[in-house]
Amino acid sequence: ETVLATRPGTAGRITVTETGGQENIYENGLLVHSAGNIIVNEEIASFTLAQLDQPANILVIGGLLSGIEEALEKFSPRSIDFIATDPHLIEQAEHLGLSATGDKIRQIRKTPAYWVRHADQVYDAILINLPGPYNLHLNRFYSTEFFNQLRMILAEDGVITSIMPGTANYVSKEAAGVLSTVRRAGLESFKHALVLPGENSYLLLSNDSLRLDILTRIDELGIDNLYVNRGYFNERLFGDRTELVNQEVSSATISNSVLRPVASMNQIAWWLGLFPQKAVWPVLILTVLVIVAGLWTGHGGLTGIFLLGAAASGSEILLLFLLQTLAGAIYQLSGLFLGIFMAGLAMGSLFYRRLPGESDRSRTNQALLLFFLSSGLLAILLPVLANHKGPAFVPVLVLLVIGFTIAAATGIFFAGLSRQMVESKIKQNRLYGYDLLGAGTGAIVFPLVIIPITGMLFGAIIITLSSLVVWLILLITARMKKT
Repeated sequence: ETVLATRPGTAGRITVTETGGQENIYENGLLVHSAGNIIVNEEIASFTLAQLDQPANILVIGGLLSGIEEALEKFSPRSIDFIATDPHLIEQAEHLGLSATGDKIRQIRKTPAYWVRHADQVYDAILINLPGPYNLHLNRFYSTEFFNQLRMILAEDGVITSIMPGTANYVSKEAAGVLSTVRRAGLESFKHALVLPGENSYLLLSNDSLRLDILTRIDELGIDNLYVNRGYFNERLFGDRTELVNQEVSSATISNSVLRPVASMNQIAWWLGLFPQKAVWPVLILTVLVIVAGLWTGHGGLTGIFLLGAAASGSEILLLFLLQTLAGAIYQLSGLFLGIFMAGLAMGSLFYRRLPGESDRSRTNQALLLFFLSSGLLAILLPVLANHKGPAFVPVLVLLVIGFTIAAATGIFFAGLSRQMVESKIKQNRLYGYDLLGAGTGAIVFPLVIIPITGMLFGAIIITLSSLVVWLILLITARMKKT
């Protein structure tokens, strides 16, 4: 495989390669576009456009090098608009002379989020030609929020088709888990949803009825396909497989969304084994044991720093998840977020003595209040940020400010406990150790257990409530010492 070009993009590094005459585009090591797959091109084009009497305007999200325009042009559309998840992909493809061209083709150098709000026409068909919700950035294109936005620029009888994981012969449990949650998300905006099996699985959404007699419709239109035709494609078997697949993916109780990305988290749940829900119990037991041990020994401060350290670490993980979800720029801005977080910790510790209050206990209570308010604000703003329709820098700036404030509150709390432990003759290295242990626990538990199971919103609520739990632990410990 020969590397033709590589460059940074808004969501990471873009690399274009060539293998045996086939061009490929990788985004952060994930194959997002590949040329020359005639089967996939004919399937997504035929499955979608056979639903329409006369498709006039088509929007393709992704599929930059796929050559899908050839399959689409057989249906004589008026226009075909291409848009990439990262506008730099189009620039790179044009620079190498690999982008689709033609009188009906328009390359849109905007992000999909921008275009669905400012589109200059209504589309009869929208094709989401992406590899699937494999990460949080791609997940948003398969979410309740995005489907609802697409509905605004889709004709009344229009069709949306998304490429999803799965094959014609077998849909694994993991693939069914992804398909079912995305299907349910689509049904929140459209009356009908149908999964069609093929080289991939294809999710069709429409407010009009969806048909299975694809080959009959292809014959009526006189479409000359290499693969999707009666010589290679058995319509009866196709109908049987379609019925079976749709039975397997109709049981989801949760919709895939921006704030609860159950589709992209499905692989994490699988990694946890067949018992992701059972993973909650070890976490709860560990938390209870830490709290009880702290109260029993009278070292509530150590328990408090453990829990707050875990919550602060979890908040940073949550902010990075939100960054990739809302801006798709985790690789460009993650260093800035981590730097801001460390700066907040330092500022909280350095300016601890300047806080109002006559005692260290008063200042630690102020730190907990600040942590509670800032993390609570994050939980309140999450739905607003998820539906933000303006420039991406606005939610990024909000997340940076909240991250700094949470870190500063944690730094203040650590400094206050450190001074109290000097007075009570408890070794400060134990405080530092419990803080690191809590931070490590939060960095593991939040991305692997809490967020996959509860979602980002409830994750933020758990972080907020943790400061209240810490305050209660310190209060109980102080009263126990007095008695």
